[in-house]
Amino acid sequence: MKVSIWDILSVVGLLALIGLVLVFAQILINPSSALNPFPPPELPPTIELPSATPTQRSLPPTWTATVSALIMPTLAPSSTPLPTATRFTVATWTPSPTPTPLATSTPTPGPNQARLISQNPPDGAVLSPGQEFDMVWKVENNGTNTWDKDDYTFRYSSGQEIHKYDEYALREDVSPGERYDFIVDMAAPNEKGSYSLAWKLVDEDGKTFYTMTFSFRVQ
Repeated sequence: MKVSIWDILSVVGLLALIGLVLVFAQILINPSSALNPFPPPELPPTIELPSATPTQRSLPPTWTATVSALIMPTLAPSSTPLPTATRFTVATWTPSPTPTPLATSTPTPGPNQARLISQNPPDGAVLSPGQEFDMVWKVENNGTNTWDKDDYTFRYSSGQEIHKYDEYALREDVSPGERYDFIVDMAAPNEKGSYSLAWKLVDEDGKTFYTMTFSFRVQ
């Protein structure tokens, strides 16, 4: 029997087909085989989770106190005597005597004394330049002498000279306790500014015993 070339090729093709089948079978059985051109990706490592059941821990051994014999010290009586209590003496409080109020002395009025009751215009008055006015001092005789109209006078003392007369006689006698109006004719200065003046009461001996003043402004 003569073997032809086609028979040889047929046998070779059949062997090749059997080889391919075996290779595919090996890949299907073990995908991670080196024969597999497309091996599967490697899976991450498996993480082992701790067991849900807690591990029971053993407690430390219980300490048991050992009762030892207590040695009580023997208290020997002290030979030192106890201190004797000191007796305190309470001082007796004596109230201080109530101070006697000092007697207030009543001033004795002198022979010639005076007290200002009021004045018009008052201090600090504002006057016009050249304004004529009557200056009135109301004064009380609080002395013991009577101001005799023939012996007592009212005179200019110092300051701005805006009066018409330098001296005035009393119009009547002024007894102790009575009040009298001392009136002086005056005219304000023509120049603006602040001014002041003084007048005095004079007794029968020519002695001044009271002074009256007046301060004003001209504007």
